[in-house]
Amino acid sequence: MIRRKTPTRILAPVALLALSCALLLGCPDKQVEAPDPAPSSKIDPAEQKNRCRRILDSNAKAFSSNLHRQLEKLDRKRHAETITCLKTNSMKPSACMQPGEAAVYQKMNMEQLAACKMLPLNMLECLEKGDRTSKDCALAYARYQGQVVSLPMAEGPALAWSFDLDSPLRSLLPMGDGTWLVRQDKAILAIGPGRQLWKTKLAASSSNLLADLGGGVVLASADDRTLVALDALTGQQRWKTQALQEDVRAVFTLSPGSGTGTELLLANGAWMSLHPADCRKGAPGCVRPTGADIGEAIFANPEAVFHTETSRTFFTSKHLVQTDAKGKLIFRIDARDKFSGAVPHEDKQLLLSGDGWIFALDPLLCRSETPIFLTPRTPKPKTMEELDLDHAAPPGCIIWRTPVSTPMGGHPLSLGDKGLVLQIRDHLVKFESGKFSWRVGVAATGTPAITKDGRIFVLSKPLDKRDHPGLRCLSGSTGLTLWRTALGTEWLPGLSRAETVGVTINGPWLLAYAGRHIAAIDLRVPPKPLARRP
Repeated sequence: MIRRKTPTRILAPVALLALSCALLLGCPDKQVEAPDPAPSSKIDPAEQKNRCRRILDSNAKAFSSNLHRQLEKLDRKRHAETITCLKTNSMKPSACMQPGEAAVYQKMNMEQLAACKMLPLNMLECLEKGDRTSKDCALAYARYQGQVVSLPMAEGPALAWSFDLDSPLRSLLPMGDGTWLVRQDKAILAIGPGRQLWKTKLAASSSNLLADLGGGVVLASADDRTLVALDALTGQQRWKTQALQEDVRAVFTLSPGSGTGTELLLANGAWMSLHPADCRKGAPGCVRPTGADIGEAIFANPEAVFHTETSRTFFTSKHLVQTDAKGKLIFRIDARDKFSGAVPHEDKQLLLSGDGWIFALDPLLCRSETPIFLTPRTPKPKTMEELDLDHAAPPGCIIWRTPVSTPMGGHPLSLGDKGLVLQIRDHLVKFESGKFSWRVGVAATGTPAITKDGRIFVLSKPLDKRDHPGLRCLSGSTGLTLWRTALGTEWLPGLSRAETVGVTINGPWLLAYAGRHIAAIDLRVPPKPLARRP
């Protein structure tokens, strides 16, 4: 997946205040689950409450500084006065803010006070001293601010193998036999454990298409309007289509290996069926119109394609389109700016991120003969009324929506009934039923991956000058880093924004990729406990 930067949107004051609380300071809807160290001594509850209030008052000034940076673009003079007022009236926000803003600010204070009152004495002293150096103090701030710490609990498995390409990769297709197919600008190659198995040169194409047709056959774009079938074991050409009248935007292999066929969605919105037997003969019927048409041109290559027995869905930076099993349009959702990601979720829901929001959609209730526009009513909303979405969606289509800070990155990751995780800038943020759960700063970059048991894997940039790029494994329930495997210093520096970066899972292998570099670890190898530090 190519990483793109989404334009920043200026949000309303009340929304920004909520976002500053939830995403800058990480105000928790649910406390971070982390073991409490044994308290050094008992403390009187009334005394702890007073000490927590003093800590909260001090923290309010830091929060005011963060708030100022977020809001100054909207009304510099007004919010400069608000910040000045808050520094002397931190416990009386109604004296400084509008009622809606004051309510959000007060809620943050109450949540942090409650979290502080539950801390053992040694953690309380960490907050008073502003100390974050030890593990206990880092956990204290995690509890107090609702932000999960990124300290690894163990050393992850060592690299099993690595491979350097002669040019950056553009897309990656895991194969069932434990190999990967890599699409470059003018070639496709197969990589096994640390070595190149074969390489086939192709004409340059704007498409990154790689699709598994089953039976050891892979479909790729030979150029912008011609497709070629390759033998997945040898890279030899099996057959080639004639030039199509439009670029191919999506490929749906309905049941790989079962003979039920493959269908192509063209840029003009028309569906075509692929017939390999005719393709092998060079017959004109190799690609035939199905008669179905979604009725709209698709101008961008899809960033995600998935289907069920009754539907097909594809997602671009501008559109989310779903059709029935025969290619008839069910609904189409358009963005004013850009969508960042889409993924299937529990109970046949769809998660969609973009335009400063996360949406949970019910496809069964989103049926519409006209496009649904998920956009604010004005390009730069300044009030909650303007921020409300004029989506024109059928009733029940949107199950819930939650505002998030922009720019956004990566696709949302579904944790099933445990919620979802979204990458926002270089942080990972978890939501449950649309409500904030935890946030962790791990310098994340590229596309993360997730396992069925709820572990999250991410490629991490260096956290400081002494650190190296690395692979991290995080707990989906708590956000805590379970282990970390360091990568070489040649990873990540100098990458352009257009280069493909992320991680993917293929059987027991976790593969990291960034530009020209690929490395793998074996997830069957258990992590090692970290050596105790003095």
